Amino acid sequence: MKVLYIHQYFRTPDEGGGVRSYYLTKELVKKGIDVEVISAHNKDYYETKNIDGVTVHFLPVLYDNAFSFKKRIIAFLRFALLACKKSRSVKRIDLCYVMTTPLTTGLIALWIKWTRNIPYIFEVGDLWPLIPVEVGAIKSTFLKSILFRFEKVCYSNASGVVALSPGIAEYIQAIVPKKPIKVIPNIADIDFFQPEEKQESLKQKYSINNKFVISYTGTFGIANHLEYLLEAAKASLLLPVKFLLVGEGAEKEKLLKLKKESNLENVDFQPHTDRKGIKEILNVSDAIYISFINIKSINTGSPNKLFDGLASGKLIITNFDGWIKKLIESNDAGFSYPTENTPLFTEKLLTFIDNKEILKSFQKNSRQLAENSFSLEMLSQRQFDFIRILINPIQNSLADT
Repeated sequence: MKVLYIHQYFRTPDEGGGVRSYYLTKELVKKGIDVEVISAHNKDYYETKNIDGVTVHFLPVLYDNAFSFKKRIIAFLRFALLACKKSRSVKRIDLCYVMTTPLTTGLIALWIKWTRNIPYIFEVGDLWPLIPVEVGAIKSTFLKSILFRFEKVCYSNASGVVALSPGIAEYIQAIVPKKPIKVIPNIADIDFFQPEEKQESLKQKYSINNKFVISYTGTFGIANHLEYLLEAAKASLLLPVKFLLVGEGAEKEKLLKLKKESNLENVDFQPHTDRKGIKEILNVSDAIYISFINIKSINTGSPNKLFDGLASGKLIITNFDGWIKKLIESNDAGFSYPTENTPLFTEKLLTFIDNKEILKSFQKNSRQLAENSFSLEMLSQRQFDFIRILINPIQNSLADT
């Protein structure tokens, strides 16, 4: 069997960022599937690489999280156009596996299906266009109508849908009730990220001696609304707490300004780093912070930072409702608080600052959750089984035509 994998942001562990498609394609190859990937990179030329048995075609599409919404849309459409062209040169495809975001990858899936009669599985990591509509990035009623219709077409024409969270699965099931849907969350890399004692050299490097460290690693975007974190830091100024914010994004300059205006000496910004750098940050962290703007559709996400934190055995702190809140609270792996109630944040946090045994217990539960529910072995097998179940009736129907 040959699978054409479409993912605009295919990354390896050495590069940092989301490495889900790297691990899953590698596992498919181990199971005997021939995999080719169409992706993009920030270079001005086309390049093909063999990465651990996977052929990856990198198309020249410049993209940055700091781009304006309009500029991002142009990059998404450019990738869709170039990927459609490139897919014509990939022969003997049995199935396309198409990853969002962005939703514009659906254009590639539909084009390949309608021009070459090749079925596809659609993987949904975020609810587009619902999220940009709800945050106000898309205001035109006409455009909203077109995008929601396009979304339904993408789901309807798929042989099956992979959802990265239960909330995403419920949303899609309401749109296409009879469609096969499998929940396959992001992966906790339990081999790379491990519970560790804080290294003295790293404590010095990040100036966190005798501090309870809460880290945020990821994008500084509108959807993350890290003003919530800065408010929590402001409420914690008299506590032995330090916040490490690692990453880049369109909102970073605004956040730096807010930090300065509020004299938040307990907040330290660090630049984007690779996975080794994230591992350093997690080594000195006691807890990780996950932030989303108070919009229900965003709370369905499956952020990489959650799974890195679980694998590292960290206390998980969130500021929103949804499946992640239920997950960490039902497993005693972390806590959540309403964003408008920062006194509750500090009250809950003090429990873990004052009682190291409770902290260690929650951190241990966090690691066990990663091992028992989000390991690569478990989730890659779930993906393989879903592909195998869907592809057999597809191949039979194609043989009859």
